[in-house]
Amino acid sequence: MVVMKRQALLLLGCLPWLLSCGDDAPVALAGQYTIALTNESDSCNNPNFTVGQTTMNIPLVITQDDNRVTADVGRPVAGVLDLVLGGHVYTGEVHGSSFSLTLFGTRSATMGNCTFTINSTIDGSLDGDLIMGDVTHRPADNGNPDCTAVATCATVQRFNGTRPPTL
Repeated sequence: MVVMKRQALLLLGCLPWLLSCGDDAPVALAGQYTIALTNESDSCNNPNFTVGQTTMNIPLVITQDDNRVTADVGRPVAGVLDLVLGGHVYTGEVHGSSFSLTLFGTRSATMGNCTFTINSTIDGSLDGDLIMGDVTHRPADNGNPDCTAVATCATVQRFNGTRPPTL
């Protein structure tokens, strides 16, 4: 009887952990999406950034292995990312219906004695076949005092898109 009570208490003690694990099971994010991207804000003073400007019909192919995700941005936006960041493929993870992906920039730029690259993150969620979230571009600098203009700035874009429904 005492053993059964201990087992029941042990099971009840683990129940919240078991329930929370089920909530974090990754959704099936993989697919071919068509994305619309809207410029949201820019504290980096990018000369070609216009708040409210929208780019439509961006192809995005997401592959998934359990909770690991890769997102390959298609042309013509891939060419812009290649030019500015040095790549167009993001990697990251999906937890539940939310995901976070990063593209670490490899193209360096200079401003005085400041050298920096730009890292880009995608934070989003999936609801059925609708994907939505934010893309944030932030400089990663060498810490030189000349970097004060880029040290804390960010450029943010909002996105949404769909994939064909699965049958």
